[in-house]
Amino acid sequence: MLELFRKDTFRHGVHPPEMKDDTADLEIRQFPFAPVLIVPLSQHLGKPAKPVVREGQEVVRGQTIAAPDGFMSVAMHAPASGIVRRITLAPSINGTKVESIYIEPYPGSTQEIDDGEPCGLDATPDEIITAIQHAGIVGLGGAAFPTHVKLKPPEGKRLDKLFINGVEC
Repeated sequence: MLELFRKDTFRHGVHPPEMKDDTADLEIRQFPFAPVLIVPLSQHLGKPAKPVVREGQEVVRGQTIAAPDGFMSVAMHAPASGIVRRITLAPSINGTKVESIYIEPYPGSTQEIDDGEPCGLDATPDEIITAIQHAGIVGLGGAAFPTHVKLKPPEGKRLDKLFINGVEC
């Protein structure tokens, strides 16, 4: 099978066959939510977020369910509307157990995205950094490094430009 991927050189990367013949003419569909959604509160290099919801509480998609706990921490949000069933330890991607929020989504819970509250053009740099932290924005690399930390220069230093890579890793 690997011979399908090999080229004489590595020029411009690997080009695997697309294998789209079976699906090219099908419409795009959304999968329903799983019966239980588990949101680990430690998803990045920094400190885990602290739950701000309780078991049995109703949550709405996009609602803050955990707040940042310090500068190296970001907020977490409900991935779907539903009921918080448990706040307990769950296995994480590296095999350790981390505090997590279990949400049972409502049947037919929307997958539409709410744009949230924009920062105004008159926002100060600190207001923008706080908004990024509370939005839960992290890098898409392996460490999921909290983005707002990169925007806070050391004392006595100043940022003149901000380059945003909308593609990431």
